[in-house]
Amino acid sequence: MTRAKQHTQGTRARIESRRVRERALSQPGAPLGPGSVLGAYRLLAPIGEGAVGRVYLAEHTKLGRKVALKMLKKDLQNHPNLISRFFLEARAVNEIAHENIVTITDFVEGEGREPSYFIMDLLHGVTLDRLLTEEGPLSARMAMSIGAQLAAALGAVHSKGFIHRDLKPANIFLVPKDAGYFVKLLDFGAAKLVVANPPIGLPNTAVGDLVGTPDYMAPEQARAMTVDHRVDIYALGVLLYQMVTGERPFVRNTLDDVLKAQIFDVPEKPSTKRPVPEGLEKLILRCLEKAPESRPQAAAEVEAELRALNKPVASRPRKSGWGLWAAVLGTIAIAAAIFWAVALKG
Repeated sequence: MTRAKQHTQGTRARIESRRVRERALSQPGAPLGPGSVLGAYRLLAPIGEGAVGRVYLAEHTKLGRKVALKMLKKDLQNHPNLISRFFLEARAVNEIAHENIVTITDFVEGEGREPSYFIMDLLHGVTLDRLLTEEGPLSARMAMSIGAQLAAALGAVHSKGFIHRDLKPANIFLVPKDAGYFVKLLDFGAAKLVVANPPIGLPNTAVGDLVGTPDYMAPEQARAMTVDHRVDIYALGVLLYQMVTGERPFVRNTLDDVLKAQIFDVPEKPSTKRPVPEGLEKLILRCLEKAPESRPQAAAEVEAELRALNKPVASRPRKSGWGLWAAVLGTIAIAAAIFWAVALKG
């Protein structure tokens, strides 16, 4: 057998072996992981996990296009309400359609033992959580840039009648751009519709359900009371506080103590931990007010204030060389005139 024929047969064998493996992994009930095929996508590697779903790096088996695939966890597949929320998370994101919110391009509802999943654009960068862990507190300007983009995204979310309810560093993705970052808000699994006659029928939680992450919960959210869009403004205040100081307003030993602090405790001023511009500190503390009516009433208000605070200070124009000499000569001329006036009087 010639070397070329051996090479051809070896290649065919490898291709067939891969096809057999893909068919086996694609069978209902087969364990899912790198190498598994779901519809038109092959899973390559896990890249994240949340309360209800796992996110994988995946590629289209025909086109080779890399994507992020979010799959509902296997043990949740038999919960119709969770499947409905998972599906409608994708619809909610597309309903909002904003440049600072992740884009979802496809959704597949699993049948039988097949998982439900949706496809997102693959982003390159880091989460805010990782950035803060690796680099510590951010500069005030960087924090205001990220915060303004988040406020813009929240404004779009709220304008469609949604509340995010789980704003936290792990749900904020930062794509490097120029000398800063372009923000993408992720994970609308905890989103709530607060409009009457919702257009897409997202199943809501009831009063008494605790939804969100305690470290970023507004007092009314921590009490499991009726909430509105101002819980997101509170969470944005927590994020701004954390970005400029390197820590959250309330660091406690237990979950119950964190919830109590959100409800009752007054946060220390950020400037007691690190230098923070006065205007930014005042905005952060307003966002962290216990009473919703004492906070900024709209995300657009927070965005506008952050962008105004973050404007570069205009520097005074430097005088040219000729302008400087003219000023010197003018001063000399004035001094000489005074001298001769005094001398003549004498």
